[in-house]
Amino acid sequence: MMIRKPLVRVLKRLIDNGTSSQWQLLFQKHHVADIADAVSQLSLSKKKLFFKHVKSPSRIMVFELLDTADQIAIIQVLKTTNAAQFLAAMDKDDSADLVGALLDTDANHAHSILSKMPPVDQQALKQLLMYPNGSAGALMTTDMITIPERLTVGEALAVYRGQAPKESDAAFYLFVVNDDQVIKGVVTLRKLVLANPGQLVKHVRNNYPIMVHVTADQEDVADLFQKYRSIVLPVVDDAHHILGVITIDDVVDVVVEEASEDILKMAGATSYEANHERLMQGTFFYSLRHRLPWLIVTVMGGVMASRLMIAFSPYVTNLGVTLSVILSFVPLLMGLSGNVGNQSAAIVVRALGLTSATLRQRYQYIGRECVLGVGFGGVLAMGVSGYVYVAGYPVIALAIGISVVLNMIIATFLGSALPVVLDYLRIDPAIASAPFISTSLDSIGQVVYFLSIIGVTTWL
Repeated sequence: MMIRKPLVRVLKRLIDNGTSSQWQLLFQKHHVADIADAVSQLSLSKKKLFFKHVKSPSRIMVFELLDTADQIAIIQVLKTTNAAQFLAAMDKDDSADLVGALLDTDANHAHSILSKMPPVDQQALKQLLMYPNGSAGALMTTDMITIPERLTVGEALAVYRGQAPKESDAAFYLFVVNDDQVIKGVVTLRKLVLANPGQLVKHVRNNYPIMVHVTADQEDVADLFQKYRSIVLPVVDDAHHILGVITIDDVVDVVVEEASEDILKMAGATSYEANHERLMQGTFFYSLRHRLPWLIVTVMGGVMASRLMIAFSPYVTNLGVTLSVILSFVPLLMGLSGNVGNQSAAIVVRALGLTSATLRQRYQYIGRECVLGVGFGGVLAMGVSGYVYVAGYPVIALAIGISVVLNMIIATFLGSALPVVLDYLRIDPAIASAPFISTSLDSIGQVVYFLSIIGVTTWL
């Protein structure tokens, strides 16, 4: 925010009466990401004028950094030929994402823009759009450098200079292929520059490139980047023909997207088909449709809890303690159970997402959480029971102590077992959301509490 506000004012002044030298100075003094952040705060008319005034290649970099909604709004007010030039100059993966979004909102306009693009770019975009969302194919770009393995280092550098790749992470890697475009290795630009010009490329390449199949899920792609600390990964088909590359910036977007989705699911604020951006910026009815079902589950749980109180009240009113005192500890037990259960669920969901756990390891997750539940219950029971005892309710103190221990064990078991079961059934374990766990534990906790009171008073 400290950078954005002054830049917004600067942009407005330049749009109104800026000179070409002033525009040039702007890009020299500020990072394109900061400029893009400021552009996003302008009105649509000002955004259009910005891209009209800026003629340098940097405007494409600014455009690529805008939100999809802003990109679509700008594309729709540009002339078709200008829009086609923008799409052709963008990285192919970003261009494909924008065309895909535009096809969903204005298919006729999207096809008109595509028709104005060079045939090579049209073909590349149509190919990328064929891959399903969330796959490696949808993430990759075809902007890459491939060189035949029979070339010398000097010849490979000449090919590189001739292709003059755009500045990107992929520009530092050259993928070595045979005559059938089957990937045989990878070599960095640094290694080529330092090698003997007469040496064959196949003698300086890395013969074991890390690659990903075009149909792989985007989460698996992110795992590969993390495991191998990669910046660029080649994407291949069944025969190991190289189809494109995925760069680290796209994987960062995937990680943010997956994290946002899991957080919303854990909070019960979304479903499988919901889009987190539309949940924050979409229509009232869209948010209502995707968030209301979990709230209805919570209401149903509350009604069930109320019925349990009514059902048990005749059995606990003749125990020498008023019903108000007995019920006053229900929120404490419900809160403890819900929080511990959600903690266990979050930890296990995270573990399942980061590792390919075996069945034995999954049992160990559940067992470990249950043991922790005993520990939590023991410590908390002593504190809560001690307070209730000092308050003058010794019978309730013992019952509450038992209830806390049992509820902690049940909460950790349910919170850890539910994600494991859902994952085994090939259901996203993040759906083990807070409303579901809390609602279940509220009812179970009350049953345990009332039965503990009845059992303790009967025994004594």
